[in-house]
Amino acid sequence: MSTSSKLPYTGTQRKLVIAFDVGTTFSGISYAILDPGEVPEICGVTQFPAQKSVGADCKIPTILYYDTKGNMRAAGAEACDDGIADEVEDQGWVKAEWFKLHLRPKTKGNAYVTDSIYPLPPGKTVVDLFSDFLRYLHKCTRSYIEERHPKGADLWKSLEPTAEYVLTHPNGWEGGQQNQMRRAAINAGLITDDAQGRGRLSFLTEGEASLHFCVHSGLTAEANKSGKGVLIIDAGGGTIDISAYKQAQGGGYEEIATPQCHIQGSVMVTTRMSAFLKSVVSFAFRNLRINLIFRHAAYLEGSKYSNAVQHITKCFDQSTKLVFRNNEDWQYIKFGMPNDRESRLNIRHGQLKLPGSDVAACFDPAIECIIKSIEEQKKTASSDIVSIFLVGGFAANDWLFKQIKNKYSAEGIDVSRPDRLVNKAVANGAISFYLDHLVSARIAKFHYGTPACVAFRPNDPDHEVRSKDVFVGVSGRKWIKGLFSCILAKDTKVKESEQFRSHFFQEATSQYALGTIVAPITCYRGKIEKPKWMDEDSSMYHTLCYVEADTSVICKSLKPQLMPNKKTPLPYYEIKFDIVLSFGLTEFKAHIAWMEDGMERTSPAEFVYDTNAVIPHAMED
Repeated sequence: MSTSSKLPYTGTQRKLVIAFDVGTTFSGISYAILDPGEVPEICGVTQFPAQKSVGADCKIPTILYYDTKGNMRAAGAEACDDGIADEVEDQGWVKAEWFKLHLRPKTKGNAYVTDSIYPLPPGKTVVDLFSDFLRYLHKCTRSYIEERHPKGADLWKSLEPTAEYVLTHPNGWEGGQQNQMRRAAINAGLITDDAQGRGRLSFLTEGEASLHFCVHSGLTAEANKSGKGVLIIDAGGGTIDISAYKQAQGGGYEEIATPQCHIQGSVMVTTRMSAFLKSVVSFAFRNLRINLIFRHAAYLEGSKYSNAVQHITKCFDQSTKLVFRNNEDWQYIKFGMPNDRESRLNIRHGQLKLPGSDVAACFDPAIECIIKSIEEQKKTASSDIVSIFLVGGFAANDWLFKQIKNKYSAEGIDVSRPDRLVNKAVANGAISFYLDHLVSARIAKFHYGTPACVAFRPNDPDHEVRSKDVFVGVSGRKWIKGLFSCILAKDTKVKESEQFRSHFFQEATSQYALGTIVAPITCYRGKIEKPKWMDEDSSMYHTLCYVEADTSVICKSLKPQLMPNKKTPLPYYEIKFDIVLSFGLTEFKAHIAWMEDGMERTSPAEFVYDTNAVIPHAMED
């Protein structure tokens, strides 16, 4: 239990806030009961059903089991119980793990991930699995509070209907992924599917949650004195998230570089070891982007242990990988019985003996990725980086930490990691975020805008070369399509309360055709500094979502206009509106605004995401 904010809670009613950190391999829960006038305390759920370890750093495996009818039968630590193997074999249960990575944004650069992780159970979507796991975490939270707090059952009953939730996600996830997580929360019964219910759910990047954790752990104190920047590296099971901040004038923090996210978490070390044990020359292994050659082309292939690769990999994942710290020492994977022996494979006494350099090679892509990202952050940050903090379960590995520390300590940059609760950094930090909102400004990752038309100018060279895109509107005026109307430029520092807007209009021969406005919100993810025309570097444009607004009320009051330069002019209608974007918060928001009777009106906007669309990425090979 820890104190987050030093200020008392200013609300007028008692409230429960719960943070769920659904990780690729392990998940955690933190919560706070807010009492008016009292300083909040962050509590962690430190005991789960069937969990062998109990304590403040306690998390549970992100694992589910389904029966042949698609019903969830076990989750968390219960899915790792000693007797579960018999049930799985006898009843034909299907295991689901690492499913969080199926929710990732789809890019060509990370397409290989699908082949590197476990498939979803038949007939199940990733939203189904998220929903079932959130429901299980919610159940665990209820049991913990009812058992650990005085009159816990009454306390839960009074606070749960209005409880607010924070769900964390990797830096690289966007509105489409948040939308799926929201749907999972609704399906799990956490919130209702209406405006009031959706208002009780917040999203937060794992990088920002880790910043809050580091601040309240006192790690950022020295950097604050210098006025320089800090780099947060959240190295987890699935992703590595890199975020740079500095303390802002007047308090709080602001981003000083665009956050990064890479699927190079600890599970990728495990998949590389599995591929090494099978055959390092296989297609799947080459797809894991290991640019080196191990000393063995096929370590276990063809031996009597070739069918034990999955079990040996699991033993590596649960033991050898965690304690690996020296590439010059022999490493041992204990997987069998004392009489298991195969001298040519270095198997003796039920242990597989491997050179430390081979194990280190499985870590290399992750370490290289982190170093490359740090260099990019140092180059683009608006302030010097003086401290690097590593959090997350993967950061607990001594080999990984030593490689980063040795490199950057030599450059005068302090590299450290918390000495406790490193696994609960995200969950605890999410509650701190809810209480304190330390980050007051964030950096726009891309150029955001919408496709638009502009009045055709025949003497404009840009228009002349695009003459095929000229058309005549219902007003009789000539327009040229293909313009990218940028509403928010990349690398712009955006404050929480700041809005960005641009003016647009649509025209039609019928006023009722303007009763709904549908506007695509488009990202440009390429390298042109000031993108203007969408036929230039066209593959780097991506439709983030569609914003829909009901303008049926205003369309009824539109006055007909007459087409100019016509002998018998026909009436047409025109509606003027603004697209308003809010990027300063942890969740992208937008709405449509227009003037009516001298006052600005807005309509609730509905977002439509295509989560299956392949997103371009400028950093891809």
